[in-house]
Amino acid sequence: MSARTTQGPTVAIVGGGVTGLACALALARGGAAVTVHEAGPRAGEGALVRSGGMLAQGFESANEQLGLAFTALAARSLSLWPGWAREIEAASQIAVGFRQNGSIAPALQAGDDGWLAQMATGAARYGIEHDMLSGKALRRLEPCLSDAVQSGLYFPQDGEVDNRALGPALVAAARIAGVDIQLNSPVSTLRDMAADTIVLACGPHAAIFADELPEAAHISPVKGQMLALDGTGLSLDQSLRGARIYLSQKPNGHIVAGATSEAGRADTQVETPVIDTLRQAAIEMVPALEQAKIVDRWAGIRPASPDGLPSLGASSQPGLCVALGSFRNGVLLAPAIGEAMADWILDGVAPDPAFNPARFVRR
Repeated sequence: MSARTTQGPTVAIVGGGVTGLACALALARGGAAVTVHEAGPRAGEGALVRSGGMLAQGFESANEQLGLAFTALAARSLSLWPGWAREIEAASQIAVGFRQNGSIAPALQAGDDGWLAQMATGAARYGIEHDMLSGKALRRLEPCLSDAVQSGLYFPQDGEVDNRALGPALVAAARIAGVDIQLNSPVSTLRDMAADTIVLACGPHAAIFADELPEAAHISPVKGQMLALDGTGLSLDQSLRGARIYLSQKPNGHIVAGATSEAGRADTQVETPVIDTLRQAAIEMVPALEQAKIVDRWAGIRPASPDGLPSLGASSQPGLCVALGSFRNGVLLAPAIGEAMADWILDGVAPDPAFNPARFVRR
C-alpha cells in the first residue's frame, strides 16, 4: 500500500502482540494516527514469544485443510514475509532470523502414512507446492532425521523466524513509523475509547469484551507447552513438522520443540510429564537429541475460533473492528492481516467473507 499524503483516521488498537503490531505498522504506514494499548509492561510478547516462529503456509494449509480462503491468506502472507522482514530489520536494526528454508513432515509411527496421504491430497487440492519423498531423500535434505523415517512430505516454500527477536523489532519499527505504544494500558471497556476506529487484537483475552462485542465471545484459549534443547553440534536446515511434534532451530542454536494443543486451558503452568513426552518425541525424530539438555520450558496461550479461521474486519458495533483467532498461525499471518485491516479501515476493501467476524453470532 502506498503512503498517504493526507491525515488519515485515528485508530486505537487493543493488544500489542504480533497481530496488533502488524496492524499498527500497516495502518501507520498508510497514514493513520495509531495508538496501541498493551496491558502489560512490554509489547511484542504474549503468544509471540511463546511460539515456535513457524511460517508453515504449506504444512498448515495441507494439514488443517481449512479451505481456499485460509490457504490464499496464508500464501499472501508468506509472499509478504521476505520484504516485511527486510523492512522491519532496516527500521529496527534488529535481525529477526527470517529464512525460507522449507519444512519436512516425516512419517515416524504406524498410521503416519495415512496422515501424509491426507496432507498430500489437501496440498494438491489447494495448489500447495509439495513433494512426497522417501526417507533416504529426506535424509539428504536433513541428515539429522531418524533412520526410522521411511517417507515424508517436503514443503519447499515454508519458512521460520526468530520469534523472540521479532517482538522487539516490530515494536521499534512501529514506533519509528509513528505508532504510539502505550504500555501498562489495560482496556476495561471499548465504549470509552476515543478513536475513529478501534481494532480488537488482544488474542485469547478477547472474550472479556463479550458483553460489548458478541464477536469476541467466540474466541477461546488453547494452551501449548514447549521446550528448548541445547542444539550444540547439530544443524537443522529445515523445520521438522511431525504429527505429534515440531522442531525448529533458532539463531542461538537452541532447538525449539513443541507444542501441545490443550483446548480451553488458559493457564501457563508447565507440566513435567508433558515436557518429558515432547522430549521423547523430539528424540524419536532426531536421535542425536538424546544427550541434549533442556535449556528452557514454557507454556503459551493461543486464540482459537470455532472453525479455526481468523476473524477479520468490521464487527456489529460501528467503528469497531476485530483481528482475532489466528490460533497457531499468528506469526505466519501477521503481514497479511495487517495489510487486510489497513485495506479495510483506510480504503473500505473488506477481507474475504470467510473471515467475517459475525459468522458465529446468532441473528
